Amino acid sequence: MSTNEGYTFVEFLIVLMIISIFGLILTSSINNTLKSYEISKTNLRRLYSENNINFLFDTLEKELRWVGSGGVLLENLTNAQEITDHTGWIASSIDYDPASKTLYVSYLIAQDIILQRSANKYYPLYDTIIDGPKTTDFYGYAITMTKYDSNAPGFSTKWKGITAILDENGVPISTVTHVGEASSLTIGEFSGNDKYAILIKNPGPYILKILNQEYYFELFRQTRITYIPGSSKVIFERYIPTLNSSITTDLLDNVENFQIYLLYQDSGLKEIEIGEAKTNPPPGFSPQKVRALKFKIIWESPWKQAGKSFQILKEKVFVLPNF
Repeated sequence: MSTNEGYTFVEFLIVLMIISIFGLILTSSINNTLKSYEISKTNLRRLYSENNINFLFDTLEKELRWVGSGGVLLENLTNAQEITDHTGWIASSIDYDPASKTLYVSYLIAQDIILQRSANKYYPLYDTIIDGPKTTDFYGYAITMTKYDSNAPGFSTKWKGITAILDENGVPISTVTHVGEASSLTIGEFSGNDKYAILIKNPGPYILKILNQEYYFELFRQTRITYIPGSSKVIFERYIPTLNSSITTDLLDNVENFQIYLLYQDSGLKEIEIGEAKTNPPPGFSPQKVRALKFKIIWESPWKQAGKSFQILKEKVFVLPNF
């Protein structure tokens, strides 16, 4: 007589329990792995976002370090209206438009070479060095001044492109050359888009050389930083007068708030929002008293951590040059 062998009910329950335990262990391990992955991904995203914010601050620092360069030369330009419309407030370089939430930083870094015009020739006011051009068909740019003294009536400036500087023998200066007060120089200038050398017509009696063309994009420009709340962006725009064009880029997205404050000296160091300082300055405030700018940014993540968005709050103070 044969008997049927099989699992008892208790043995079946034991097997189910063992399988369930392994299943729980496996599920817990997978969940922990996924959770660790999400945390790591969020941390990496946060680190990436903080790096982007730091890049914004680095960009601002690079622009603000030249504040004050150019001064009255910028304020009195007659052929760069976009520049002169936004100079003369703080250090002759900084302006702010509360309506568009735009910060303007303008500067011109000029070589200290001043030439005085007499009988269609230019004479250095002191011994100096003139660099040769980087190309044979274009020398660089210069600023002409109608007066030597910026406080004199009728003082104005104008930027010009020059094709060559010729020595007293009519030979173009092509290398680093020492010139003295007795040196007589002739200067060639662009005429519209023709790009041929002619003598400067009706220039100011003085000419202040800016730089050779290798660096003029960096040393004569206006930077505009604009916060657009509707699209949560900070926009960076660089206007280059010598090209009469602008380069624009999105500097930072997902910006919940972007504020600028002025730190000024008035019986101690005080702080005021830049828009208020522009439209409704309090007693005791003046642009000449501004010592630093403080930027405060609130960045909000487009993704969620533990089902919630998170924010990054950062601020940085930039002390203006010469203070």
